[in-house]
Amino acid sequence: MEEKTTITFLASECGEFHEMGESIECDSLKEAFRHYLRFCRRSPQMCPSLEFSLHYADNPIYNNAEYPLVTGEKGKELLSYVPYYAAHPLVQKAVKELEKLEKRQREREIER
Repeated sequence: MEEKTTITFLASECGEFHEMGESIECDSLKEAFRHYLRFCRRSPQMCPSLEFSLHYADNPIYNNAEYPLVTGEKGKELLSYVPYYAAHPLVQKAVKELEKLEKRQREREIER
């Protein structure tokens, strides 16, 4: 039986060295984004990160690898380095969802 490709998300307090702080793997982007924001408020000097991993990918090179999930021009640039990720429907969906989450967060900050 062939496994279906899935995606998970990782919020890390230290984006470069995940073991130098808290890292939380989440099934939902919304949950990972919430942890990422908490890390940004608590430890901005550690450069928190939000990443994704594909599991059971049809290309084993990309299976279970962690890769940054960002939006805007920086996100397009990063994804262009790995065309497999840029074209993957789960990654495209995650980028669109992250754009919505970031927009809501900016709106909340304006309201304060």
